[in-house]
Order: sequence, then structure tokens, then C-alpha cells
Amino acid sequence: MSKRKLLFIFNKHAGKGKIAKNLAEIIDVFTKEEYLVTVITTQHPDHIQELIAEYAIAYDMLVVSGGDGSLQEAMTGLVALPKERRPLLGYIPAGTTNDFARSIGIPTDMVKAAKIIARAEPMGCDLGCFGSEYFTYVAAFGAFTEVTYTTPQEYKNLIGHPAYYIEGVKGIQNIRPIAMRIELPEEEIEGNFIYGMISNSKSVGGVKHWPGRDVVLDDGVFELTLVRAVDNPLLLSEIIPQLFTGRSSEYVIRRKCSRARIKTPEKLDWVLDGEFGGSYEEVEFQALQKEIQICV
Repeated sequence: MSKRKLLFIFNKHAGKGKIAKNLAEIIDVFTKEEYLVTVITTQHPDHIQELIAEYAIAYDMLVVSGGDGSLQEAMTGLVALPKERRPLLGYIPAGTTNDFARSIGIPTDMVKAAKIIARAEPMGCDLGCFGSEYFTYVAAFGAFTEVTYTTPQEYKNLIGHPAYYIEGVKGIQNIRPIAMRIELPEEEIEGNFIYGMISNSKSVGGVKHWPGRDVVLDDGVFELTLVRAVDNPLLLSEIIPQLFTGRSSEYVIRRKCSRARIKTPEKLDWVLDGEFGGSYEEVEFQALQKEIQICV
């Protein structure tokens, strides 16, 4: 009897390297479910995409373990394959924030996550297309977004979430308004903004309900959040709490959207799933409904 084939790719540096403590048990879980397991560790950025392009179509399931960036790499690699040739996707979270895992109900206990993957039914999950790139749960610009990819990995591994806060304080003096025009199918939004994100997650940066409380991950609709610039910096102390209520206000704009065109007078840096995602003067976003089949 031929066994199902499973390709397990993991980032050994993610989340204080905790995958090493659980690796044998994870492989045992998949083996007991009659998978023939191939294990590969990532060696450099974008390695997951390279491995998927070369090997994935020969497997029934692809399981990735790492942070949100590793998952984004996996989904980007899979979407490049013909739909009929894509293996099912499983995700074992091992990062610092694990926002996507929180949203979709994947436990941070790695062995429990493996058991769910081995036995669960797949569900269709939306994917964001951003220019020529893809993201799983958030595309963001402006204040503090650079913290997610400039904070050293060893610093995040050592102290976790506080590493982001410490690095973020250093960037307060760099906050500047960004002139922007956002063209949605139903309306156009124009103004100066200090922060914005397009998200499909129930938490961002480890904070629950930041994007709102009515988030659905497979409806083909993402959440747009924009924070207007203010003349008085003291107002920031009032605006920041408003971000976490999930509601709109004078300074916080929220919309649902399935596509958008974003224009700025100069190139603007974007962060996709916690990693640098490129600089654009004009970029188009589109939600790809149920693009990836993931086991949860």
C-alpha cells in the first residue's frame, strides 16, 4: 500500500528555535497517520518558495513551520503552481506573534498543531495580491511598520513581544504624514495619513481585534484601516486606543474592501506579513477568495 507523501519545511531560527524540541514528536504524529515524511530546513530567505517550486507537486501535503513570514513564503510559492497540482497546506506556528495562527484557530502547541493538520479537513483561505507580491494577513505602511522587519531576530527570540515595543520607541521621531489617494470600487479616500493597513486577520502584532471583530478569513473581503495625520502630537495618545476598538472615528477610517488602488506622490515602503514588501508610488490590491487550501 502506497503512503501519502508529506513535505515538512521549517525555519529552525523562528521563535527561539523551539521547533528543535518538538521535531521528533511532530514527525511521529505524521508517521502514525501513514504519511511518508521528507524534512528540509530553510537555508536562506525565499528558500521555501524555491523548495515548493522544485518539489511540492510530488507531495500530497506541504507542512511549514516558522513565523508569519514563513507562511507567507509558502502561500506565495503555492499560488505560483497550477491549482490542480498544489498540495494541501499545513502550518505549525513557531514565530513571535503568530497572528494568522491566532485568527484561524491553530494552537501554538506545536505537537497539537501537527495532530490537527494530520486529521483535519482543508478549508479555503483568502490570499491578498499586492502588486506582484502576495500576503497572508496584512499589508501595512507608516508609523512603526518597519519595526517588524528591522528588529533583529536574536532580539525577538530573546525577549519576544517587548522587542517590538523597544524598537518602536526609537521610531517615534520619524513619524511623518503621507499624502495618499485610495480608490475603492464604491468611493475614493484622500488625505494625509501616518499609518494604514489592509488585513485579513483577527489580530495584528499580537493584538486581538485591531482590524475589527467581524473578520472572516474566506469571504473574499479584507479590512482597510487608515490613521489620519494630526497637527498636535499629543492627540496620538487619544488615537492609539481608538485603533484597538475596531470602530471608525474622526481620525481612524475603516472600510471593507476586495480591491483597491493606492497612489502616493513618492515611493512608499510597505510591509507584507512582517517582512519588507517593496516600495511603490502606485499599487493595486486584490483579495483572492479561497485561493489556498489549508488544514485547520
